[in-house]
Amino acid sequence: MIPKIIHQTWKNADLSPQLKDWQSTWKNLNANWQYRLWTDQENRQFVATEFPEFLACYDNYPATIQRVDAVRYLLLYTYGGVFVDLDTWCRRPIDPLLSGNQAVFAQEPERNCEIHHQKLIVSNAFMACSPCHPFLARVIDRLKTQPWSNNVLYSTGPFMLTEEYLATDKTVQLIPCELMFPLHIEDVENTRRNGWSATLEDKVTHAYGVHLHMGTWWRAQ
Repeated sequence: MIPKIIHQTWKNADLSPQLKDWQSTWKNLNANWQYRLWTDQENRQFVATEFPEFLACYDNYPATIQRVDAVRYLLLYTYGGVFVDLDTWCRRPIDPLLSGNQAVFAQEPERNCEIHHQKLIVSNAFMACSPCHPFLARVIDRLKTQPWSNNVLYSTGPFMLTEEYLATDKTVQLIPCELMFPLHIEDVENTRRNGWSATLEDKVTHAYGVHLHMGTWWRAQ
């Protein structure tokens, strides 16, 4: 069973108005769920307490986003529940999406895969699972043992997650992109320039959430 707790993380507790708006959609539409925002400081303390053998690796990641990626797997493995990026807008209660499953992950849109020259991308921007799920155990083992790399997507991010998914016995329920990632990156870029449109409204009709690809880590590069 997936516990009713929503995890999100940010560098500190001071969220921008936009992030607060998106955050509130998860709280308001899932009022029967516990909510936890983890700061960078709390994340490091959690790793030091619960995964001390991983702390040196965690501290030595060259990019902050690698620590943000890694800790989300550790939090879900320990507590279970849902991890969702703050730049994701909740459109409806998520209970029906998760009912009867032990692990639910989402694939990114086909266009995102084309842009990155990937056949499949299993996102780490929305993940749900029961505590101590074997899939996340394998992901964490990989983080602990794989050779050091500064390639974010392949070391801690969705490309790594996808490789591990394809190598497993499929204990994860992979939901179609329309339910959590109905907009691809170019849709979001067009929205930034031209605003919301009826076409985009049609795309998100059946979505439980909409990931908005804020990309603070890669836009800063």
